Amino acid sequence: SGHGNYHKLKERVIPVTTEPRVETGPGGQAAVTLRRSPSALSGEPEFLSAILLPGRGMNLLQITASVPGKGEVPILLSPSLTDAARVLTGAGEDANGSVSTSFGGAILAPWAGRLTGSPTSTSSTLESVWGGERITFPPMHPGSTISTMGLMLDRPADNVSTDTIPDGQAVTAIYHAGSFSGQWPSMMDITVRAELAERTLDLTVTEQNTGQVPTPAGVGWHPVFALGPDRPDVRVVIPSITKIEIDRRTGLPTSKTTTTGGTTADLIRARGTRLDDISL
Repeated sequence: SGHGNYHKLKERVIPVTTEPRVETGPGGQAAVTLRRSPSALSGEPEFLSAILLPGRGMNLLQITASVPGKGEVPILLSPSLTDAARVLTGAGEDANGSVSTSFGGAILAPWAGRLTGSPTSTSSTLESVWGGERITFPPMHPGSTISTMGLMLDRPADNVSTDTIPDGQAVTAIYHAGSFSGQWPSMMDITVRAELAERTLDLTVTEQNTGQVPTPAGVGWHPVFALGPDRPDVRVVIPSITKIEIDRRTGLPTSKTTTTGGTTADLIRARGTRLDDISL
């Protein structure tokens, strides 16, 4: 051992290894991309990929599909992942995640759409009453009496897992939202699962009240579709015979429902209804 001079070593030397670089996306968590290979024999439109943002409440940033005669087509109007990370900062215009509703497909929870309320003494939140309980929520911007679209827009996931399904891939994200930092009654766990297959993209959002008191709960999705000049030819199917009534003065829901039969919102036909110039 003397020839190797080992006896002169004064301290134990452990090789230093650098940590592998983990790329992060908007909200500080890596984006998840679901992919599948196109069918060689299909000849029909089929989904190819979907990009989701676990760090931003599972906003579905982009979906691509193979369309005969058009190639690979983006379904949603969205920036690139790099540009999305640049604007989804959580500050300024993006306070409370507001920019999430301007592109892609944001998950709206624990309510869908917007709420109206009265400014609190701090003017940084709005308040309303539900079931005798006072609830608070952030405004769209300082001084506004209208809320953001839920409290999930800038929320990071607590757990993300992916798996393989027949002819595609799936991802599940779990959010232990609790009381949303004291802004919502009781305690909430929210699970978002996306399954991408040849002809379907299934989104399932589950809200579970894990607390001891009742809580209001709603779920919505806010997609911004990239229709472009093809809009009149797009066909839409919505399997419902009722719709929420909208106050023409405020543009907000009145909490009443009306039937869709005989209106431009009658979109239940199996073959789909052409959009033409219908405003939805």
